[in-house]
Amino acid sequence: MSELQIPAERVGKLQFTAGSPSEYQASVAKLREQSTVILRDIFSTNTAFGVFANRESAPLRVVSAPPGLKFITGDQPIINTYAAFIDEATPVDDLELYFPVSPTHAAIISSHHAYQNTHGKELDAFRVNYLNQAMELQAHDQLFASTKEELQILASTFK
Repeated sequence: MSELQIPAERVGKLQFTAGSPSEYQASVAKLREQSTVILRDIFSTNTAFGVFANRESAPLRVVSAPPGLKFITGDQPIINTYAAFIDEATPVDDLELYFPVSPTHAAIISSHHAYQNTHGKELDAFRVNYLNQAMELQAHDQLFASTKEELQILASTFK
């Protein structure tokens, strides 16, 4: 039994009492922390089902970077590239999942025409730079590359 489950015999014995504002805030914080685990599972299950249900129109493609270019990654390794270039308050209606699995290969789930017939093929330099910039914009604190020069290329290309 996980720490979020309450045994049936205890449900009838639960008592809720009013306390001080700090006790209330502490209980709300604990509830938020505990519910995050459940909500994360619900959201990931819904996302996975959406990807599966749309596999015909937005299939998984594995692509490679051209010689001289590498994919970077960050502390958010799987991103929706459609959310990278808009304000956080703007709702995102479409999904394009991008996951760089190595410096030379990436997985993309997208219905965008730019990725048609790209499975197992090399992307052009513009597309790799676009994906690297999306990764940079979506990273919270950290970016990772196989060399320092690759991050410097990204910085000089888009700054």
